[in-house]
Amino acid sequence: MPYCNSCGKEIDASTTFCPYCGVEVAVPVPTFEQPSPPSITQPGPPDIPAPPLQQTGPAGFPPPPYTASPSGTPAPPYQQENYPSYVHAAERSKAQLAIGLMGIGSMTLSLLASFLPWASFFGISANGLDGDGKITVVTALLAGVFFAIAVAAKVKWPYIISLILALITAAVFLVNFVDISDTVGMSAVSFGMYVGITGACAGTVFSILGLAVKK
Repeated sequence: MPYCNSCGKEIDASTTFCPYCGVEVAVPVPTFEQPSPPSITQPGPPDIPAPPLQQTGPAGFPPPPYTASPSGTPAPPYQQENYPSYVHAAERSKAQLAIGLMGIGSMTLSLLASFLPWASFFGISANGLDGDGKITVVTALLAGVFFAIAVAAKVKWPYIISLILALITAAVFLVNFVDISDTVGMSAVSFGMYVGITGACAGTVFSILGLAVKK
């Protein structure tokens, strides 16, 4: 029960004026605390990982390794002029392989020419093995072997030996060519001689090219 603020007597809660002293009674207005609305956290967008840095290398070769600067910023992709050295080494290796294989083919041609006719006169043919063809068989065979060593071992020194052997083979063919031409005539020189000279000269050229290619 409430009490009058003036006389201090107990009064009815619904009374507006005190029945004892007539003073207006102030009825307290109840206050209600407004509950705060619950906080709702809106979900943000899902974390999507950044795609990996794509770096490309030349055709036929793997891309260069990914690197990052000290600050964590990805390094820029390689430019054409900044390709790693293994690209150029692979290109030189292909060139050496092509030169070595063509050298083997050239000396094989001279080897086969040693068994072919070198001269023909009035239906009578003389094969290379009837004369100095025995020399060209050995020199052409050895030159081809050293070409193969250069290709397999990827070294240059066999080209020096193949060059010497190819020059000897070419010299033997040319000496016999001049001898037949002076003795019987150009018409007596048979196709085996031309094949042998062509192969030996080509072997000489490929030996020089093999020495000229940088490692």
